[in-house]
Amino acid sequence: MAAAEAAPAPASPAPGAAPAGQAPLPDTASLPPGLLSELLCPITQEPMRDPVVAADGRTYERARHRSLDGAPGSGRPRSPLTNLPLANLVLLPSVTVRSLVLGLQAARLLE
Repeated sequence: MAAAEAAPAPASPAPGAAPAGQAPLPDTASLPPGLLSELLCPITQEPMRDPVVAADGRTYERARHRSLDGAPGSGRPRSPLTNLPLANLVLLPSVTVRSLVLGLQAARLLE
């Protein structure tokens, strides 16, 4: 009998490729334009780790919510983006933005 030939070793996945059985990760060029900028705090321009939605409908980093208070003695708080008065200072967690940021960071598409 002839000796059995060794099967070739499986090819190594390309750097950045998804493990077997998982969908490949997109590169940042395949993400919709403007998506990454929407995940940055408009005040700090850094990825939001604890995003909250303010009364102006905008999402901010919670640690920066004090900037929504406005200047002392200025009356009602104002939006830092539009300078319009805010109806209140209620900050609601933005679970979706947080999930997107964490997912893109895990995929190394966002620092």
